[in-house]
Amino acid sequence: MKAYLIIECPHCGKEAGRLSLGEAPAIVQLSVLSPEEEAKARSVKELDFSVRTHNAIKNLVPIVRTVGDLMGWTEAALLRGPNFGRKSLNEVREVLANIGLTLSSGRSEPPEEQAAAGGSA
Repeated sequence: MKAYLIIECPHCGKEAGRLSLGEAPAIVQLSVLSPEEEAKARSVKELDFSVRTHNAIKNLVPIVRTVGDLMGWTEAALLRGPNFGRKSLNEVREVLANIGLTLSSGRSEPPEEQAAAGGSA
């Protein structure tokens, strides 16, 4: 009798893979992300932003690569970014809301300055 390790998607229950335990490595490390963690790990390039908003996000310092990075910013800090206006801010809020997330409600400095000041993003 063969034993198998069956990997299922935690969201839909579909089988994502099957590995014969005879072929399995000695140590298997599994990492399961919650839906929120999964959304935060997504690249901002995957989100449906207009070219203007995408370019404004691309010009932020510190660099914003993931949704989690973007969530570290407050509305006031984003508005101080180059070419980041109300339209871009409203679009960011709307896109984040569509995936159940929001911007930071912390201090109004960019995340890098918050960390230097002892705050949290």
